Amino acid sequence: MTVDDIKSDLNRARTLMMQGKAGFEEATGTGAQGTALALHTVQDSADDDIEKAAAALKAADDEVDRVLSRVNAAVELANAYRDAL
Repeated sequence: MTVDDIKSDLNRARTLMMQGKAGFEEATGTGAQGTALALHTVQDSADDDIEKAAAALKAADDEVDRVLSRVNAAVELANAYRDAL
C-alpha cells in the first residue's frame, strides 16, 4: 500500500466517521426531545421509579457527549496521522 493509498483510505474513513456522527447527532436530537417531554410530563412526581428514570436519562445524555467527543478525537488523530505522512 502506498502513502497515497493510506491517505486516501484515511480521508474515506474520516468521511464515514463524520457521516456516522451526523446520524448519531440526529438520533440523539430526537431522543433529547423525547426525554424533555417525558421529564416535563412527570416533573412534579416524587415516585422512586420516576426519579430513577430521570437519573438514567441524564446518564444517557452524558454518554452521548462522551461518544461525540471520542468520534471528534478519532477524526483529529486520523487527520494528524494523514498529515504527518
